[in-house]
Amino acid sequence: MYFHRDHSLTAAIGDGFVLRRIKRMLADPLLRPVLELLENGATSYEGALKLKGRGFLETRKMIARRGPFKEEELEYVLLTDEACSYAHRWLFGKAEGAEPDLNPAEALLTAIRRYLVVDTGSGIVVGRDVLEVAIDLDDMEILGRLVHMDFGVRQISDPGFADKVSEEDWMEARAYWSGADSDHRVGAAIVSFGSSERP
Repeated sequence: MYFHRDHSLTAAIGDGFVLRRIKRMLADPLLRPVLELLENGATSYEGALKLKGRGFLETRKMIARRGPFKEEELEYVLLTDEACSYAHRWLFGKAEGAEPDLNPAEALLTAIRRYLVVDTGSGIVVGRDVLEVAIDLDDMEILGRLVHMDFGVRQISDPGFADKVSEEDWMEARAYWSGADSDHRVGAAIVSFGSSERP
C-alpha cells in the first residue's frame, strides 16, 4: 500500500535509522495534526477529532470584530499542555543511532511548513491567530472550510464573495498577528482532497 512512499523515502534518505524514524512518525495518527496546529495553526477536521478524543484539544469562541462577519461568534481550537508535551517527546526525544546530518523530526517539520492545511473534504479547524488572519483578509478559502468541532457543520455560510488571497499576503498577515511564522516557512497553501473545496 505504501510502496511508492517507502521507495521514495529510501531513495532520498537511505534505509537506515532516519527512514525508520520518519515512517514511525508518519504512522502515528496524532503527531501530524498536533504538529500542523503547532506549526501552521490549522489541521483537518478528522485530525482534530482524533486530538479531541485523546484530550489534546480544547475549543474556544470569539466574536469577529471586523469585516463581513462582524459580531458573528466563531470557534477556534487550542492544543492542551499534554498535546504539546506529546509533540516535544517525538521531536526532541533521544534518538539513538541517528546519522548526524539527517534529522527526521526537522524533515517532517519542513514538509509541514510548506502548506497551511490539508482539507480532506470534511473541513478544517484553526487556532485563534489563523482565524484572526482569515477574518482580516476576508479569506473564504479558510473561513468557508471552518467546521464546528462538536457538530461537523460549517461555521459560515457562503457570503457570495471569494477573492483569492495570495500565499505571500497570507504569510505577511499571519506574521503581523502572531509573530509565529519564521524564516523556515515557505508556503501557506490549502491542499484540498475533497468536497469541502469552495465552488
